[in-house]
Amino acid sequence: MRWKAVVTESLDRLSRDQEDIAHIFKRISFAGGRIVTLSEGEINELHIGLKGTMGALYLKDLADKTRRGLRGRVSPVSFEFAWAAGQ
Repeated sequence: MRWKAVVTESLDRLSRDQEDIAHIFKRISFAGGRIVTLSEGEINELHIGLKGTMGALYLKDLADKTRRGLRGRVSPVSFEFAWAAGQ
């Protein structure tokens, strides 16, 4: 093996998807490597479970907010309100 560790700023820089990060961790561990982050230190299974869940929740929340913003942007009601307000 040429490398011993993957170093990154934070675990979510590798992936925010639970399945992806678990797969990445499993492959790196199997090869004898480790993941080290500047914010969490050396990553273990507990980090994968907790940070993977947090990342997945963040993505879901971001998607919901984006959809809500897009709906509000194209909604005729919001256009009429803006027009009536003089904007």
